[in-house]
Amino acid sequence: MSETTRAGPRRSTGISEDWRRSAKRSEAIARAMFAVAVAALLVSAATAVWASARISEAIELVRQSERMTDALEAILARVADAETGHRGYLLTGEERFLEPYHEGLAQADAARREAEALIYEPGRRSLLEDLEAAVDAKIEHMQGTVEIARGGDMDGAIERVRSGEGMRLMTRVRDAAAAMRVDARALLTKRAQELERRSGAALALSVALHALLLAFIVGAFLSFRRMRAIRARLEDRQSLMVQELNHRVRNNLAAMLAIAEHSMHSPGVEGDEKRAACRETMERFLDAFSGRVRAMGVVHTMLSDRKWDDVDLRELVERILEPYRSDGERCVEVSGPPVRTPARAAGPLGATLHELATNAVKHGALRPNRGGDVSVRWRVEPNPGGPDKLHLEWKEHRRNGTLEAPERQGLGTDLILNLTAYELGGKTDLQFEPDGVRCVLEAPLEG
Repeated sequence: MSETTRAGPRRSTGISEDWRRSAKRSEAIARAMFAVAVAALLVSAATAVWASARISEAIELVRQSERMTDALEAILARVADAETGHRGYLLTGEERFLEPYHEGLAQADAARREAEALIYEPGRRSLLEDLEAAVDAKIEHMQGTVEIARGGDMDGAIERVRSGEGMRLMTRVRDAAAAMRVDARALLTKRAQELERRSGAALALSVALHALLLAFIVGAFLSFRRMRAIRARLEDRQSLMVQELNHRVRNNLAAMLAIAEHSMHSPGVEGDEKRAACRETMERFLDAFSGRVRAMGVVHTMLSDRKWDDVDLRELVERILEPYRSDGERCVEVSGPPVRTPARAAGPLGATLHELATNAVKHGALRPNRGGDVSVRWRVEPNPGGPDKLHLEWKEHRRNGTLEAPERQGLGTDLILNLTAYELGGKTDLQFEPDGVRCVLEAPLEG
C-alpha cells in the first residue's frame, strides 16, 4: 500500500509537469508566431512603401513622356506659326505680320528648352539635337529672307521662298519631330508597361505577405487557444488535487479526534478513584482538544473553499461562534464593516475567537443559566504609513455575579495573548472586568 501511495504522486506530478512543458511550448510557439506576424506586417508595410515609391516613379516617367510629346507638338506648331507670319510679311510687306513671326520663334525656343529638360538618355538626346539642328536651319532661313526683304529687295526675298529651300527645311523639321514623336510614344508605351508590371508585382507581393500574415495570426490564435486549454486542464487538475488535499486534511483531523477519544477509554489506570480522576482529566482534555481541532477545521474549510484567498471577517466570526449560539439563552451580537481578512490572519483570529468563546461558555457570560451576552465589534483604522489596522473588541456582559481573574494562566489564555502578536505582528489586551471579559485585538491587515 505504501508503494502505491508513493508512486501515485510521482505519476501525477509527471503528468502535470508534461502539461506545463506543453503549455510553455505552446506559449513559446505562439509568441514566436506573433513576433513573425509582426515582422511580416512591418515587411509588408515597408514593401508597400517601396512599391508605392516605384509606382510613383513609373507614373512620373509616364507623365514625363507625355510632356515630351506635348513639347514636340509645341515646337512644330510654333515653327509653323513663325513660318505663317514670315510668309504674310513677304506677301504684304506689312510689319504687323512679323509679330506672330517673332512670337512663334520665342515660343518655339521655350518648347525646345522644355524638351531639353525632359531628356536625360544619351540616345534620345541625339534625336533632340537633330530636331534642334533642323529648327535652327529653318529659323536661320526665315531670318535671312526677312532681312533681305527689309533691305528693300522684296523680289529677291520672294525668289528665295520660291526656291523650295524653306519647304525642304520645314519637311526636315517635321521628319525630325516625327522621329522624336515615334520614340516618345514607344517610350510612353514601355513606361506604361513598366508601371503595369510594377503594380502587378506590388499587388502580388502584398497579397502574399498578407496571406502569410493571416496564416501566422491564425497559427498564433490556435497556439494561444491550445495554451489556454492546457492551462484550463492544469487549473482543473490543480483544483482537483486541492480538493483531494482538503478532503484528506479533514479526514486527518477527524482521525485525530477519533484517536484522542478512543485513547481516553483505553485501560491503564488501576483503582476506581484514580480511574475516575483520570477520566475526568481526559474528558476535559478531549473537550478542549476537539474544540480547537474543530475550529482549525472550520478555518481550513473556509480557506479551501476560497482557494486560500482572503475571507470575510463577519463570516469567520459567525462560523467560529456558531456552536455557541444554539442555546436560546445565549446572545452574541456581531457588528462591524465589511473586512477582507488575509488568509494568513484567518487561522490566528479563528483560534483566538474560539478560545474566548470556550472561556465564556465555561466561566463567563455564555455559561448556562447566567443569562449573559457577548458583543463582537470591529473597525478598520487607516494607517498612512503602512497597512490598515484591524481593531476587534470582544466584550462579555454578565447579568448574574461578578467575574474574578483566574489564579493561573492556562493554555487558552496563552493562545489569546500570544497568537495575534506572534503570527500577525499585532497585540492583544485581555482584561477580566467585573461584568465579564474584555479582549481587544489589534493586527495589521496585510497578506
